[in-house]
Amino acid sequence: MFTSYMWFLGENDLKKPLYDFKTCGCSDGIEKYGLNRNQGAESIITYKMAHMTVLLAYQQEINQMK
Repeated sequence: MFTSYMWFLGENDLKKPLYDFKTCGCSDGIEKYGLNRNQGAESIITYKMAHMTVLLAYQQEINQMK
């Protein structure tokens, strides 16, 4: 789960983040020439879902440690 999430943040073949913290957009994917600069709704929603899933899992782990 965390590995997949980190793909959006630069842990990918190009070592470039797809998620843009300045615009809150997310590139659609990786092409042979580099990042696909299109920032469609599907990519942004997928990133946000991955982000929230990782946060929820982290919170659940913290709660179990208590």
